[in-house]
Amino acid sequence: MSPGKHSRTVAAIIAATVLTVGGLTTSLVLTRIDHHSFVSQVLGAAVIAAFVVAGAVVAAARPTNPVGWLMLVGAALSALGGAGADLAHHGIVDHPGSVAGVAAFAVAGSAARSVGWYVLSLGVPLVFPDGRLVPSRRNWLPKAMVVIVIGAVVDPLTDRQADLTNLGHWQNPAALHPPWDIVSGLALLAHFPLAIVATVAIIRQLVGRYRQGSALTRQQLRLFVVAALVPVVAAPLVFSI
Repeated sequence: MSPGKHSRTVAAIIAATVLTVGGLTTSLVLTRIDHHSFVSQVLGAAVIAAFVVAGAVVAAARPTNPVGWLMLVGAALSALGGAGADLAHHGIVDHPGSVAGVAAFAVAGSAARSVGWYVLSLGVPLVFPDGRLVPSRRNWLPKAMVVIVIGAVVDPLTDRQADLTNLGHWQNPAALHPPWDIVSGLALLAHFPLAIVATVAIIRQLVGRYRQGSALTRQQLRLFVVAALVPVVAAPLVFSI
């Protein structure tokens, strides 16, 4: 790698890490200020932090492999989106009027958090472990990812509560009114149900990679599955606190 490319790679990794840490720190501080469940927030932050650390390592070692970059982007979007949603809750519910431009934080935070989640939960396993798509003329998953991401952005932008259910009676000023409010429903259908279908297809794809892969590929996939199970196991703990 040339010195110029190496410098850009390092700068990009640092930028994604700083954005992620900044978002997570903001959420943790607001959790303390507003007296919410700090333990659940820490557990959620730990999952995102694990992604950014893994992404930084992979991107530094294999900068041409998109897996590391997807982890970094997904973690940054998740952290910043979570911070935006937490700022919105702080400025609307806990301390009304204390946050300027609170609607922008609510909408942008909700959208960024959704996109970040889809990047981590669908984008990463889609190209894991070598960064390449499964060669197939009928591989519809990349196109589905585009539709899912667009839907995840349009949905909170047009939804009456920006897809945030904990803001009381607050209304999204950008929400569409009848009869155009159908756009929000269509956007929801474009990302949520499609994401479930895509998840099933990606799991089948990973099983195929495992069966046809080398010993190294199988080992990487086993480690990936173990890592993916951590947030699944942690989720009940987070939401029960």
